[in-house]
Amino acid sequence: MKKIMSMFITIVLFLIMISCATTPEKEPEPAAALPESEYDQAKGLKKKVEKYGLGEYVPDEYRTAEKKYSDGEAAYNKDNASSKEYLDEAINNYRIVIEKGFPIVAGKKREEIETIKKQADDIKASVAVKDDYEKTQEVYDSALEEKRAGNYETALELLEKARGLFEEVYKKTEQKKERAEKSMEDSRKGIESAEERAEEAQKTMDQGQ
Repeated sequence: MKKIMSMFITIVLFLIMISCATTPEKEPEPAAALPESEYDQAKGLKKKVEKYGLGEYVPDEYRTAEKKYSDGEAAYNKDNASSKEYLDEAINNYRIVIEKGFPIVAGKKREEIETIKKQADDIKASVAVKDDYEKTQEVYDSALEEKRAGNYETALELLEKARGLFEEVYKKTEQKKERAEKSMEDSRKGIESAEERAEEAQKTMDQGQ
């Protein structure tokens, strides 16, 4: 009986000790790392989209990208885990805008150039300013080659250059045409004047007889 009582007391004391023991505090979880890489990447993609005006052609994804970028920027260095999540979503949507937008913009640039090129062809620019026209066509061909290869940034730069060159070719041809027409008009007037003088001279001669 004494042994049982002794064991009972021991168990009770043990349970009391356990209940009185202080539960160790949990160590705070380490703070999420600053999403610098994601922020820089999102910022770079945003600038590219704005540079080429791609947002208007892919409006839904562009609005989402802008919203997530703004949220990520607001949470930056405050709630880094949320900031990273927002910025990752912004990156994904900016990439979609770029992937879908570049072909559309390049296609529209080509249409604009084809219009200007046709105007130059209609006034025979390839004959009037042959060397300039051939150089311009080379730039345009290179632009189309880059476009087919999917190198849209290079393609757009070359397309813009080709557009300016075709406009210059057209302008030079128009100026050359105007000079030629003026020269012809001056020649015609000169001939008419000469004929008039000849007629006057003949009249004078006739009167003198």
